[in-house]
Parts: sequence; structure tokens; C-alpha cells
Amino acid sequence: MESNPDRRQHPRMRCCIVAEVWAEGQPAPLLGTVANINPYGCYVQTPVPLRMATRVDLKFSVGGKNFSARGAVLGTSRGFGIRIGFTDTDRERLKQLYEAVERITSQYESENGYLAKLRGR
Repeated sequence: MESNPDRRQHPRMRCCIVAEVWAEGQPAPLLGTVANINPYGCYVQTPVPLRMATRVDLKFSVGGKNFSARGAVLGTSRGFGIRIGFTDTDRERLKQLYEAVERITSQYESENGYLAKLRGR
């Protein structure tokens, strides 16, 4: 039987988006970077891990639009970041977020990616 280390049903998209992570019961947000995202969750690089199942609100801006998403911590990597599963969030809004990230990412890659640099030689 073949093993698949990535069991996600929906592919993650790599990105680099500055975000505020408002953890339940904390007076101030953690600043982090969303490193990958799909319509059901994301991975946020943070200097401080949060406990499993901590409820969080994420706030960030993509392509000039402000987004927020409510979620819960599904896993942590000490010193690296947290996996967040989105909860109680409008799926249509998350789809719009995912599409906005996809547009920004593909535009950046076409202008600054490896192939664009080769064409510029």
C-alpha cells in the first residue's frame, strides 16, 4: 500500500501574507505569516506556538481586500508555526480569499519567478 504524507483533500497554495492572529483570551494579537492556505485552513508561521484547539481569529489583507477567518489550532511546530482549521466561516468568503491569493501568487510568479528571470536575461 502506498503512503501519502499529505492527506488533504484540497491542495494548499503557498503564499506569504502578514496576518494578525487573535487567540481567545489574549489581549493582543500575535503577528505571523500565512505560509500556505486552502479553503479549509492554513499554516501560519509564528514565533510562539498556541495550544491545540485554541480558538483564533485571523485578520489579513490580500489584493487590497480585508479578510478575516475564524478557526482553531489543529497542530503546532514549536518555533515555526501553527496549523489552523477554519470554523464558523462563510465558505463563499473563504473561496474568494483563496482566489485572491491565487491571483496575487500567480501574478508575482509570472513577474518575479524563475522563468521570468530567465526571460529577462
